Amino acid sequence: MSVYPHNVYDLFRKVIEAGPDHAALVWSEREVVTFGELDRLSSKIASYLQQEGIHKGDRICLRLEKCTLTYALIVACLKLGAPYFVVDPSNPVARVFHMLGKCKPSLVFSAMETPLDLPGYRVVVVDQKDQFGAIQDFRDDSLEANTEVVGTDAAYIMFTSGSTGFPKGAVMSHANLLNFVQWAKAEFSVTTNDIFTNVNPLFFDNSVFDFYASIMNGASLVPFDAATMRDPYAVLQRIDELRCTIYFSVPSLLIYFQTLKTITPTSFAHVRSIIFGGEGYPKVKLKDLFDSLSPRVELVNVYGPTECTCICSAYRISAADFKTLAGYPPLGGPIANFSFTILNEAGEPAAPDEAGELLLGGPCVGLGYFDETELTENAFRQNPLRKKYHERVYATGDLVLRAKDDGKVHFVGRKDSQIKHQGYRIELEEIEHALRRIAGIDEAVALHYQKDGFSTIVAIVASQRGLETGAVRQEVSATLPAYMVPSRIELLERLPKNANGKIDRTLLKSTYS
Repeated sequence: MSVYPHNVYDLFRKVIEAGPDHAALVWSEREVVTFGELDRLSSKIASYLQQEGIHKGDRICLRLEKCTLTYALIVACLKLGAPYFVVDPSNPVARVFHMLGKCKPSLVFSAMETPLDLPGYRVVVVDQKDQFGAIQDFRDDSLEANTEVVGTDAAYIMFTSGSTGFPKGAVMSHANLLNFVQWAKAEFSVTTNDIFTNVNPLFFDNSVFDFYASIMNGASLVPFDAATMRDPYAVLQRIDELRCTIYFSVPSLLIYFQTLKTITPTSFAHVRSIIFGGEGYPKVKLKDLFDSLSPRVELVNVYGPTECTCICSAYRISAADFKTLAGYPPLGGPIANFSFTILNEAGEPAAPDEAGELLLGGPCVGLGYFDETELTENAFRQNPLRKKYHERVYATGDLVLRAKDDGKVHFVGRKDSQIKHQGYRIELEEIEHALRRIAGIDEAVALHYQKDGFSTIVAIVASQRGLETGAVRQEVSATLPAYMVPSRIELLERLPKNANGKIDRTLLKSTYS
């Protein structure tokens, strides 16, 4: 085995050799899965996948909740070079079929507990209460790292909201993850004594940090299932009982804990780093958390798009950040091997205090969108400042500025209609498309508001047929995941227009805020 890993599983093999009996997954004080056990289980699954004709490059869909089998499936896919993608079991049928139709998986692992008829696909139904029955007879001896799987091969596909009305799948490579794992280890001084939380859903890109920063560095991971996440008291109690040391979530979840007054100066008893990202954390709320937990716990604001392996900057919060409570904390500088370029509207490097679009470069920039050539070409571009050779960058669509006084990078807004809501990146156009497909709706606008740390989506629709908001909500819920369904729906006979004949979004926003 080479000193430098060929791929992510090659890296995992080194972790196993260093500590096969160390805890990989911690479900409770008594239920622990060691690295050796996880590897043997994943080898059984890999043998099963090979028998089913799975080869390098074949896609595998995981429509499962968190369980040991789900994590072992991920490792098995990494072993074989078969990129996986996770689908929320609660997603509407239309959305699931779009993702399956786009990626054309060779196998779909689907939970018996959340049945869904998937004609046209090879489906393996999994009883998540009896996870291992179907694979018990397969060999569990550890597989050698497949050297045919190289850095440029796809590791996983992560779906994110798309402006066409359907989600798009960002493809990340083994090389992306190898760089990311190395950065996470150095940035947070990860050791085998660390215990990470996994409160983020596996279909959400924040989970990339949870799984890869922990497991691939030999640290332990504590998964939190959907039922536990509905009880904030149980979440915080479990974090303390299982002695978690590194926590990562969207700000919304922490703000929810704060709103319920569940966070006290003794909360997160063993945690040394609380990391948050996926949306802005209003400083008025963040200060309360800082005052409660600092300096015992460091607070770190991270930023990064799905297309760039989850995180591309990290900023540690200090008392100096609260000289003013307006806005959000800075994004910080780029992580190791990353480049930030801020271009103004003229396509030139933005001056200090001048807002511009953020372009990202480096080995964490993904491979593009799966089977979306035009979208990929629009977002993954030649660096416009490089004329002599090819350098690929990702155009985030985020508007940022570098402050003149201290050089810190601050988020300003979006170039398009994309928003961050409950940590999810959402194209408002996708919501509007879903609304317009409902019979009887003539026009639709989706608006987004941030107030006191809470994010709200409001839909204003025009109809001449006397529709009821309950019926509209029910129909749109059949095509959109729950986090994208508007909190409020307003019905009008027609939407107001501006002088150009376009829908007056400014008036609507001021009226319905």
